[in-house]
Amino acid sequence: MGQGAGREVIAIACAQMMEGGLTHCVLKTENEANVTFYEHLNFRTCETISDPRSNLRSWVMVKPLELEPSVATRQALGRTHKDKTGNCPAVDNASGAEGTIR
Repeated sequence: MGQGAGREVIAIACAQMMEGGLTHCVLKTENEANVTFYEHLNFRTCETISDPRSNLRSWVMVKPLELEPSVATRQALGRTHKDKTGNCPAVDNASGAEGTIR
């Protein structure tokens, strides 16, 4: 079992995407073993690509980003994003844009 570093990296990347107004995170993996890991982080496979010449398969996965980052995500970023009332304001996701982890 891992130490949680991969989960933390994804949480930080997604939080930064939300701060930028993005609504979805898209990633691609060529390692089938990674698919289950990403599914546990609420990513869903939207496309499986097979290259018949190289026999290489890859999975394109997408995760809708939360309107409001979770406490764990805010802690991973090292800041709380609280306004003067102590609430965590929602991120404006009107753009419908996507961020990509490479």
